[in-house]
Amino acid sequence: MIALQFNNWNESRKKEEQFKSSLEQLYNKITDDEWLYEYMIRENENIIAITDSLSNLNEQSQVNSRLLMDVWQTTTAGKRSFNATAIPFLERLTYNPESPEQKKLANDLLNYKQLLASKTNASYIVDVQAKLSDELVENSIAFFKFDHNQIMSEWVLDSTWYTSQDLEKAKTLLTSQHFKSLLKTSRSSRSFDILDYKALVKESDNMLTLIKKYHPNVKLIYEDVGIIGTSIDGFDNVGAKSTPMVLIDEEHSIWEITLFLKKGVVKFRCRDSWAINWGGNTFPEGIAEHEGSDIEVPEAGNYKVILNLSEKQYKFIKQE
Repeated sequence: MIALQFNNWNESRKKEEQFKSSLEQLYNKITDDEWLYEYMIRENENIIAITDSLSNLNEQSQVNSRLLMDVWQTTTAGKRSFNATAIPFLERLTYNPESPEQKKLANDLLNYKQLLASKTNASYIVDVQAKLSDELVENSIAFFKFDHNQIMSEWVLDSTWYTSQDLEKAKTLLTSQHFKSLLKTSRSSRSFDILDYKALVKESDNMLTLIKKYHPNVKLIYEDVGIIGTSIDGFDNVGAKSTPMVLIDEEHSIWEITLFLKKGVVKFRCRDSWAINWGGNTFPEGIAEHEGSDIEVPEAGNYKVILNLSEKQYKFIKQE
């Protein structure tokens, strides 16, 4: 009987370890997805601002290369995508049915999966981005210039790319009621998207909190985080590599480094790759945003740089 009890206890312990291992994978995948949802909110809010500006164009408005770049961005940036990386892990989630705590958490996570599926298959969104693109092509307004040799700045603002005739045709198209109607419809579509992304951010936060409550030692698993930019040695276009940061708090995924920075810009990334990267809009501290803007360093000096990925924050502390 003692041996049987020990075997039962050992089997239960193994199931608990497996469940916690699955939870840690989910914790990281849900975090990755949440970064993406927040990025898509920013992208769509930016395109809505551009769309509002374009909708106010009239016969007296000036049309230039910068404006046409903005027009094309309304057809390409922030496209609807709810393909969450957490879904396959949620589908493979197994739990011990004899554990009420595991059963309750697994049920909450499966409800979250159903929410992801419902957003992915939402049918009430009107996608007019392709129609906007078709209108531009049919009116012989080319896509703006693209430089495949410049890794960090593919879009090229070239005043010679569009002729004066192109700009006139563009003005006629952009001030037409038909094109403005498409822009307004696109704006409404993006507004629906933002609402969906905000709902997913909220539910993702709820799931992360539940996982953390059940498994307090769960942690983010980001490896080889580094800092790169013109404030150090430049970006990939000049052959620069990320300067490795030091993981000082594994539980909260806090990374640090002290180094000299020139006046310029920097970003953070994993494994010397742009697959996972963070930027921001403020200095010396701010919110670390997935696929965010370059962080401007306004003054050269020695800085202690802190990146807290669990709190999504960064800080630059100037050293004496």
